[in-house]
Amino acid sequence: MSNVIFSAETLAWISDVRQLKTLRKELRRRFNKVEIYFYIRRQDLLVVSHNQEASKGRPSRVFYGNQSVALPKYMAEFDEYLDYHSKLSMWGDLFGDESIKVRIFEEKKLVDGNVVADFLYASGLDLTPRLLQSNQSLGREKVLLSHYMLDAGVPVEVRKKVLEFIEDSERLKPSKQEAQEFYAHYRSSNIALNNRFNVSEKESIFSDNFDSYPEVSGDLWDANSVGRAVYGLINVLLDQDIIDSPLA
Repeated sequence: MSNVIFSAETLAWISDVRQLKTLRKELRRRFNKVEIYFYIRRQDLLVVSHNQEASKGRPSRVFYGNQSVALPKYMAEFDEYLDYHSKLSMWGDLFGDESIKVRIFEEKKLVDGNVVADFLYASGLDLTPRLLQSNQSLGREKVLLSHYMLDAGVPVEVRKKVLEFIEDSERLKPSKQEAQEFYAHYRSSNIALNNRFNVSEKESIFSDNFDSYPEVSGDLWDANSVGRAVYGLINVLLDQDIIDSPLA
């Protein structure tokens, strides 16, 4: 029988055991063996990345509370998605721990630094991957301005036009202290996950190094940031197509 690969990020949002039981039932009707691969990332890094995507109008913006910042303030509701131990344990209870394969989503730990190559290695499938360009992060002004435009209900075509006139700058990052405080909510959960699924030799699974973050959060506007944003807005207003749009 041929192997079937099914990949969907939305599966990670399942938190209702009844939905998972329905999925298990359907899979067992069709397959003799099921292996489930989870790629997990340190929670603060994941949310910073999600927030970048949220500025493009993605559903994660609703989940994190429409916060126009580098790293949303922690809320207990986030645990539904970010408490890896609770989530993966639910899958393990239904499918069996032996069916759960946990991989660490860090470039240095991925085979060839690529998640597709890593999956093929871990699964033992003999396939030649077609590597695609990954999502490109926006610069800090673009992310912040995108959030503000979303809050104001600016049409997507206008938002895209505005961002075309703003040069990319450094990535939007929270301060080191903010990241550490956010991650602290999940460190014990990661340890419990490691104890159950034996993910890493490191107790808490992930590195405790936060040196990639600045001392001061990047979501604070400065004169240069404001200047770049205003430049983009002025250029759009000077564009005849935008002036004639409903927004004008």
